[in-house]
Amino acid sequence: MRGRIYIFLLLIFSISYFNCAPDSDNETITAGDLQRLGMLLDADQGFKAFSLADSLLKINSKDRTSENYLKVLHAKGRALEYIVRLEESLKVYSQLLKAANQASNLPMQAQAYLSIVRIDENLGRKADWKRNLQHARTLIQKNELWSVYSEYAVRMASYQRYHGNKDSVFYYGQKAVEFGNRFNDFRNVGDGYFLCGVAEKTDTGKITYFNHSINALKKVDNWYGVAYRYLAIAGINLENKNYTNFKSNVDSLSVYIDKLAGSSFRKERLYELKENYYQLYSDYYLSISRQDSAYIYLLKSKEFLQLSITEKANGAINDEAIDIAIVASEQKNEDLKYLNKVLGIILGTMIIIGLILFFTLRKINKQKRELLTKSDKILQQTGELEVKNHEQKILLSEIHHRVKNNLQLVISILMLKIDEIEDENFRNKLEEITGKIQSMALIHEQLYRVGNFTDIEMASYLTDLVSYMQDIGNQKRKVNMKSFVPDDISLNIDTAIPLGILLIELMNNSFKHADPVEEDLSIYIALNKKTSEYELIYTDNGRSFDGEKAGMGSVLVQSMARQLKGDLVIDTRCGYSVNLTFAQKMVSPLSKIMD
Repeated sequence: MRGRIYIFLLLIFSISYFNCAPDSDNETITAGDLQRLGMLLDADQGFKAFSLADSLLKINSKDRTSENYLKVLHAKGRALEYIVRLEESLKVYSQLLKAANQASNLPMQAQAYLSIVRIDENLGRKADWKRNLQHARTLIQKNELWSVYSEYAVRMASYQRYHGNKDSVFYYGQKAVEFGNRFNDFRNVGDGYFLCGVAEKTDTGKITYFNHSINALKKVDNWYGVAYRYLAIAGINLENKNYTNFKSNVDSLSVYIDKLAGSSFRKERLYELKENYYQLYSDYYLSISRQDSAYIYLLKSKEFLQLSITEKANGAINDEAIDIAIVASEQKNEDLKYLNKVLGIILGTMIIIGLILFFTLRKINKQKRELLTKSDKILQQTGELEVKNHEQKILLSEIHHRVKNNLQLVISILMLKIDEIEDENFRNKLEEITGKIQSMALIHEQLYRVGNFTDIEMASYLTDLVSYMQDIGNQKRKVNMKSFVPDDISLNIDTAIPLGILLIELMNNSFKHADPVEEDLSIYIALNKKTSEYELIYTDNGRSFDGEKAGMGSVLVQSMARQLKGDLVIDTRCGYSVNLTFAQKMVSPLSKIMD
C-alpha cells in the first residue's frame, strides 16, 4: 500500500514539474524562418513550405496573434494552395482573418482577404470573389496599405481578365509592377508583367512583357513561372514561323524543366510542362513538313499526358501518405520531449521509467492500429487505380482499332480512284502510296489484335505485308516471295513503321525495275537478330542493276535507313541485294505505364 502511495506522489510531482517548467520552444519564430518560408513559396516548393510552416505553428502556439505567427499561418495557407488542397487552405485563411482582426493587424487582414480571393477564383465562386476583392480594396485605400497593393493589383487584373476587360487588365498589371518594384515583391512584379503581356495586342509586345516577367521571377527562383513564360513565348514565335527564336525559347524551357525535375516540385505539373514542350516540337516539325519527327514528338507528348493523369490520380494516396508521415513525426517529437524531461527530473527512478514505457507502448500500439486502417484504405485506392488503368488500356486498344479502320478506308478510296485513272504512271504512284499506308495499317491492326501497344511481332507483321504485296505484284507478273523471320523478334512501333515503308519501297522497285533471267520474279526477305542489333536482308533475281533504281525510290530507301540510324549496303552484282544493319530506336515504353 505504501509503495502505491509513493508511486502516486512521484507521479504528482512529475506532472506538477511538467506543467510549471518553462517551454523553451515557445516564441522561436525568427526572421530567418520567415525568410526560408518566403524562398520556398516563391520557388513553388509547396510540400517543403507546408512542413516547415506546420512545425513552426505547433511549437509556437501560445501567442496566436503575434506578427510572426500570423505570417507563418499565411505561409501555411499558401503552401496548401500550391499542393492543391484548396478547401484546407480556405480554412487556414479564415483562421488567419479572425486572428488578424483580434490583433487589429490591418496589413494581415488585407493579405487574408486577397488570399481568399485566390481560392474564390480557383473554385469559381464569382460572388465571393467580387465581394472579398472589395473588402481588400477598402482596407488598402482607407489605411494606405501600399505594401500589399501589388498583390491586390494582380488579383484585380485577373478578375478583369476573367470578364474580358483587356484595358483594365493592362492597367492593373502595370500597377502590380509599379508597387511590386517599390516593395521588392518580385513574384507580383513577374505576374504583373505577364498579365500586361496577356492584354497586349501585338505579338512583339507580348514577348517583351513576358521576358520582363521572366527576369523578375528569376530573382526569386520561381522556375515554374519562368518555364511557363518561355512556353508562351515559344508558342508565339512558332505561330509566326520565327524558327530561330523558337528554338532558343524551347532550349531555355528545357533548362528550367531540368531544374524543376531536380527539385521536389509537384510531379503532375512537371509532366504537364513536358507534355507541352514535346507538343511544341511536334507542331514545329509538322510546320516544316517533317511528319516522321512530328509523330515521334507527338508520342512523347501523349506519354507525359498519361503520366500527368496517372500522377493526379495518385495524388490522393500521396497526400494520405504525407499526412501519416507528419503524424508519426509529430508523435515522435512529442515522445522525445517527454522522455527528456522525465530523465532530467527523476534520473535513476525505475518506477517512473516503467510507467513512461507502459504509456508509450500503449500509444505506439494505438498508432499501429491507425496506420493499419490507413494502409487498408490505400490498398483499396490502389485497386481502384488498377481498374482505371485497365479501362485506359481498353480505350487505347480501341483507338488503334479505329486508326486501322480509318487507314483501310483511305486505302479503299485510293483503290477506287486507281480503277478510274488511265494514266499508267499515275496509277503506279497511287499504288505505291497505298502500299505505304497499308504497311502502317498492318501495324495498328497487330497492336489491336495482340494487345501489346508498343512492340510489333515482326514474323506476323512481315507475313501480312508480304502477302499483301504479292497480291499486287501478281497482277503484273508471276511473283514468288519468301520471307524468314524468327518468332521471337519484336520491334517497337517507332522502328517498325520506317522498316515497313522501306520494305514496301524495295518491293515496288523490284516490281517495276527487276529484269530476271527466268520468267518469274523471285524476292527473298529475312530479318535476323545479331546481339544488340538487327539485320534485314532483301534480294531479288534481277539480272542487272537498272539505272532507274537510283531515282526517288532509292532516295526514300536511304531516308528510311537514316531514320533507323542503320548501315545500308546495296549490291547489284548479282540481282538486287540490300543489307541493312540497325538497332531498335530507344523510346520510353508506354507499356510500363499501362501495365
